[in-house]
Amino acid sequence: MFAEAEALIWRVLERQPSNLDFLTMLFDVLIKQAKRVEACAALDRILAIDPDNGDAEALTRRWLETEALDLEPSASLLSVLIKYNKTGKAEQILNRFLQADPHGLTGLMRLGDMSLRLGQRASAEIVCRWVLQRNPSDFWAAATLAGGLCGLRKANEA
Repeated sequence: MFAEAEALIWRVLERQPSNLDFLTMLFDVLIKQAKRVEACAALDRILAIDPDNGDAEALTRRWLETEALDLEPSASLLSVLIKYNKTGKAEQILNRFLQADPHGLTGLMRLGDMSLRLGQRASAEIVCRWVLQRNPSDFWAAATLAGGLCGLRKANEA
């Protein structure tokens, strides 16, 4: 009955959008329904209010232990974790992609590409740096990193 629980939680949040208890319940219910991108948005809301929220930390840890390596949710979660300086948990995602493809960096490159497509430049930059640490001559990572940084400089100059 997760869908019904989600609907009730949303009704409470309409009236009290900053209620951490209900935001945490929403995060949990969304994870249980495999609505991972939406769960990332809920986590972002929680951490914006309370960056050290213990319940969100525990739920994120559980999610990282069981999460399949789906690109879009992983890229979204990576972005939220980086935004709030949760570098240890962000590294868990990167390590899982690396372990899934131990002889190559294809998984990490696909994660970086997805991050770029979602407009998550900070995540893409970190992924590219990870790829370059493991393979300094990787053209994709170097070009992506250079292109992303040039894009950031142009946006800052405007």
